[in-house]
Amino acid sequence: MSESWLPQHQEHALYTAAHIDAQILRLGQVLHPYLAADPLKLAQRLTPTTEEVVLAAIAPLPQAVPRLFADALNQTRNLMEHCLFAEVESQLGRDLDRKEAALIEVPAKLSVEAFDDWASDKRRRSLGVFARGSELYERVHRLQPFHRRDVDMHPLRRLAEHTNFAKHREPSVTLTRVGRVDLEDGSHSALRAGEQQVAEVGSVLASVPRGTKMGVSIWPEVVVRRPHTGTVHTLMHELGQLEEWVREQAVPILVRGRTDLPKIPPNLDLSRGYASFSEAWNAASRDAAHTRLTRRMAGEGVRRDLLEMMADFYGDDKRPAFAGWLSTLDESDVLALFTPVSEAALRGDHVTIEHHLQLWRERAGVEIDDDSKR
Repeated sequence: MSESWLPQHQEHALYTAAHIDAQILRLGQVLHPYLAADPLKLAQRLTPTTEEVVLAAIAPLPQAVPRLFADALNQTRNLMEHCLFAEVESQLGRDLDRKEAALIEVPAKLSVEAFDDWASDKRRRSLGVFARGSELYERVHRLQPFHRRDVDMHPLRRLAEHTNFAKHREPSVTLTRVGRVDLEDGSHSALRAGEQQVAEVGSVLASVPRGTKMGVSIWPEVVVRRPHTGTVHTLMHELGQLEEWVREQAVPILVRGRTDLPKIPPNLDLSRGYASFSEAWNAASRDAAHTRLTRRMAGEGVRRDLLEMMADFYGDDKRPAFAGWLSTLDESDVLALFTPVSEAALRGDHVTIEHHLQLWRERAGVEIDDDSKR
């Protein structure tokens, strides 16, 4: 039995959500090998007193990235627009003509007054469905950015700005930057998402006194610049947040006026046909592409760090054996391995770190001589 709450005239929402999910997956399939190839090229530099890690180069970001990002968000905005259009026709009980159809949009207004001006436009007023106090007026009203104190952070404002920028100016501004720098002693420096600083080639990413042996993890991050604020944010997080808000908040409000409903499942194979809408709904998974991709990318980054830790501790000649073992583990396994070591590093607890390294060696089945451990 299907738990779908979508009426027949809104069944298209399931398939559009699946199409968006597939586009996000395509984006991830471009990003994953790019990030896995370590796009940040590093160099070591010695000064009279320090050893420094310097950002020597950044691999060019594939141009598919900004275009797939824009395509996914355009479809996400279309999902809202299509739902509103279908709801207007359902309430009117007839098809809209060409001129009427051009009036249907989900606005992104920054004040109550601006929204009321939109709803009371004489051409739109003739439809009757957006009259102040009407069901659709209230539903669209609930989605507006002015309900949030910081209107620039509202999902609808962000979605409108991204899609308008891509439509009228150029593909989204995306770039690769240093997301975080972690030192083995638990200290770290970071350019966090939302800040405008982007490390440039030649920047010093880490510095320790000469002769100090210190593990360093440097994490690349692909970010997008918000057109209306100029701030940069992790691209996949931005896309995931906006897709999720439209699918889980905006569409339920536009269609039913509430959000306490089962989530529309986004992961559906559209390359095959389904005998009924109920069959399609039941075949879909709630594991969204951006969640799967974020989990995969995090797992791959941690997998590389684990390999470096073991090769550094037991010797580089053991690297192939440890790499073979790590390749048999999925993302959840490697993240589970890394968590206690990461927490120990923050505490400066090297005894616990060495204990876990020993456990990993045993699980990998790697034999060592007593003098192999560094």
